[in-house]
Amino acid sequence: MNSLIPIILILITLAPFEILFYRTLIAAFLLKVWFIIKKSNQDIDYVAKLKLIGSGFLVFCFWGLSFLCVKMSTASVYLVSLATSPIWISLMQNIENPQRRQPFQFLTSLNATMGIYIIYNSDFQHGIGMAIGIAAAFFGSLLTITSSHFSKHYPALVVTYYQMGGSWLASLIFLPVYILVFDFSFNFTPSFTDISLVGLLAFTFSIYAYSVFIGVMKTISPFVVALVSNLSPLYGILIALLVFGKDEKMNIGFYIGGFLILTSVFSYPVLINYMKSYASKKQKRTRT
Repeated sequence: MNSLIPIILILITLAPFEILFYRTLIAAFLLKVWFIIKKSNQDIDYVAKLKLIGSGFLVFCFWGLSFLCVKMSTASVYLVSLATSPIWISLMQNIENPQRRQPFQFLTSLNATMGIYIIYNSDFQHGIGMAIGIAAAFFGSLLTITSSHFSKHYPALVVTYYQMGGSWLASLIFLPVYILVFDFSFNFTPSFTDISLVGLLAFTFSIYAYSVFIGVMKTISPFVVALVSNLSPLYGILIALLVFGKDEKMNIGFYIGGFLILTSVFSYPVLINYMKSYASKKQKRTRT
């Protein structure tokens, strides 16, 4: 579903910050209404509540940078940038647990880095946009690992509610900076079309898809979740080409670099299985 988000974002005329502000506000409001209707108890202890709301600031960074990347460049650039997420997650988990470090992780990361280098040195016109997209992937990876920990202890909708609220709170805090420091105007009266599309994002992706995403991490690792979700660049770029035509066409260097990045991502589980199989066979030979 990630492949559809940048396409919807392009259709919305609001600025990235405004989209984020309204999307998280609508999502948190709808979830609160749902809890009231269902008479569901979403209350948790004070410390846990603060942690969940605090993780909403990661949502703010991830979505804010993602929206900015799409608006500054193209859907294809964003999707390829997002494909670096499993590599970020792998590196973060290595830092968190050095005993699980695998020797081939450096090779896959190096291959992805080479892909990024080729893109930047191929007369690429969206270098800043891709840098922002890669930064978004970093915060998205940090959010995925954090949400994975939360998913083991709290219901998915409760995690989603507090993270959406935390993200909206972050945007509310940033609003004066946005207006006074950066001298940007804020659209307090969005059009019906824009608010409808933002509402679609809020309901379909911020509530439904996001809560499912958190729910599956009860049993599936963050790396596998990111890996599966990164199938989206393969068909997302094709969808973007069909919808927006020549505006989404890139030079040959972009596709070569993107191929190297995706190769790094999808070769990772193959290498993991090979190493496990090799270790198992070696252990059996040692016993005999």
